[in-house]
Amino acid sequence: MLSSRERGRQSPPGKVLLNRRLSVALFCWASFGAYSVWFAAHLIPNLALRLQFEDQLIVLRYARNLAEGNGLIYNLGERVMGFTTPLFTLLSGLFVALGGDQAPAWQNTFGLFCMLGTAAIGAHATISYLLRTVLAAARRFRPTPQGAAHRSVRGVAALALLAVAFPVLRSTYAQAHYRVEPNPRSEGLAGMGKALGERFDGATSVLVDEIGHIGWWSSVRIIDQAGLVTPGLRYDVPRHLVVERHRPDLLLLHSDAPARHGVRQTAAFPRSLGYRRVPDFPAAPGYRLWEFSGGDIANSSQAGSLYELQRNETGHVEALIESGPATAGPSRRFPIAGRGDATIGYLDSAGLESSPLPNSNASSVVLTGWAADTTNPTSLVEVVVVLGERVVASAIVDLARPDVAAQYGRPFEYSGFSLLLAEDPERILREGFVGYALSSRGLATRLRFLYQPLATEPAGLETLPISDGRRLTVQGPGSGFDGSVDLVTREGDRTVIGGWGADLARGELPRQIVVYRDGEFLVSLGANRQRPDIAAAHGDERLLRTGFRGTVPGAPEPATFSDRHRVFAVMLRGVAVELPVSQPEGPATQR
Repeated sequence: MLSSRERGRQSPPGKVLLNRRLSVALFCWASFGAYSVWFAAHLIPNLALRLQFEDQLIVLRYARNLAEGNGLIYNLGERVMGFTTPLFTLLSGLFVALGGDQAPAWQNTFGLFCMLGTAAIGAHATISYLLRTVLAAARRFRPTPQGAAHRSVRGVAALALLAVAFPVLRSTYAQAHYRVEPNPRSEGLAGMGKALGERFDGATSVLVDEIGHIGWWSSVRIIDQAGLVTPGLRYDVPRHLVVERHRPDLLLLHSDAPARHGVRQTAAFPRSLGYRRVPDFPAAPGYRLWEFSGGDIANSSQAGSLYELQRNETGHVEALIESGPATAGPSRRFPIAGRGDATIGYLDSAGLESSPLPNSNASSVVLTGWAADTTNPTSLVEVVVVLGERVVASAIVDLARPDVAAQYGRPFEYSGFSLLLAEDPERILREGFVGYALSSRGLATRLRFLYQPLATEPAGLETLPISDGRRLTVQGPGSGFDGSVDLVTREGDRTVIGGWGADLARGELPRQIVVYRDGEFLVSLGANRQRPDIAAAHGDERLLRTGFRGTVPGAPEPATFSDRHRVFAVMLRGVAVELPVSQPEGPATQR
């Protein structure tokens, strides 16, 4: 009786070769299977269970509607095909039916195994191609005996396979150890989507950019700016036109929406279209939720908090007091911070958006600016706006301001605000807005304003505009105002000017002395220096501290100072008195 070895020796060569190929194939597939299991075991708990992205969630919303019997639609009643993978979308319906809110993980896991299957097919095809190439080369060139040739072929094939397999194994090893870190943006979008689903029903329409996250985690009706699921829309349609055409119930906007969606969209958007901000919505950083209010824009920038001014015995504001229905618990008091406080900011524009409103002397005015707490740049700062004796608006600071970020650093990027107010334009021009920034440290810091370039009104009247809304009429001494620049001198490498200015009728000193060069603001100086000569000349001790003295940037020559420079005394009565340069001969009389 023949032994197994003897029977093997007598087996046909073709059968032996087939057995060897099957053994090699089984070994290769078993190795690849074991490696795939190891690969999937590392990726599924981390990657598949955590990774979520827009396109995936758009498909899943279609799949959820299909699984719930509503059809292959995104919004109820709207048959729009917003997916490019019909078979995968149908399969995702099964994932929704099986996993509910865990459908994204099911979808990722299925995709992972599809990736592994594709990799297996590719690896098998690559190995087969290399083997066939090496064997064909060996048959054409055999300079050594047959046994040595076979060994050479096997060696070349092994080296070729190692050369291909090593980078692949190295790459997949790195992928298997990849870890998805928590994504604040995705988490924020998911949180807002869930909040919308809890607060609003499916009939509520929401205009939003991130339709994947918001659409999957809520059941609201989505109006898509890009037009993927909303016919007639696309990215080059300005957002204000989209809002006017579809009139959504809600707008979920990123704070840089005006910059991204159309040059015609003003800073007043969306208040100018009748939307009010929803103050208690848990919006992610940089986002705000707006609700259509029927078109009434008057004082639409109220954030829900009400404030009152607390003045001291001399009439100066010493604190802001929060009160009203938005306050939980006792009223909070925000004392006015002194100079050098860590909160910084400006009112940098106050422009009329329209003519006076119907049946009213008020006009819509857009007030913009920025504020930030340098001790914690990412903390929310609230801005309170005052006109005259009353608080007219308050808002949270969270608009994108790339200019501020460029000057102070990236943490200060979302430090802007934009308020739409309906106020008497004459009062704004006369008194101007006053802004206070309320920090998390419990202090109220007054925002600064900017002097803007000199302007000429249509009637030919010259004005000095200020960013808080005031436009001061420029005039020379007279009508109760007087003053002059009576000192222009060089002190080392500096040019120093001095003089005085006063409202003689009221015995008041100027708010500030401002210097312009070529029609542009250059520097401001305080007016509180003693001028006993002026008080004695007019017989009014109230004029004792009406003097000023300071350095002019650029060190202009005293003899040519008045060729390019103009000096104005900003008076309390809303006038910019231009002070003539009349330096006397001999030493100055100032102290």
